[in-house]
Amino acid sequence: MKDNSSQPFRHLLPGGGGWLSKVLGALLAVGIIVASAFLAAFFFGFFLVIVAIASIWLAWQRWRLRRWVRANRQHTQADDSAEPQVIIGEYEVIEEPESKRTGSKQHSKHEANHASSGKHHDQPGDADSKKPHR
Repeated sequence: MKDNSSQPFRHLLPGGGGWLSKVLGALLAVGIIVASAFLAAFFFGFFLVIVAIASIWLAWQRWRLRRWVRANRQHTQADDSAEPQVIIGEYEVIEEPESKRTGSKQHSKHEANHASSGKHHDQPGDADSKKPHR
């Protein structure tokens, strides 16, 4: 009789164990692969059905929306002779602080000088050049 106390898990080592454990290990590996393929196919089919149901529902909602728009378009075309409606509301213009503007003071002063004098020095054919010289 052999003493197996020094290696209690000898059958788990490579080359250890008999032919029956090797066959059972191979069958177990093949079974895991087949089971995972079946699970993958099941979940693929399941999610395919979910996506198909969602697509059909969205198409139906789109069809309902188109029908509603067509019905309302015909209804609003009859009202085209009426005056357009004006939506009255309040608004507030918020200007940026001067510190955030880049060179706006200098630019605005430059434009103000040109606007007040009425002259544009950088354009050929100014009003001054058309006046006769005396």
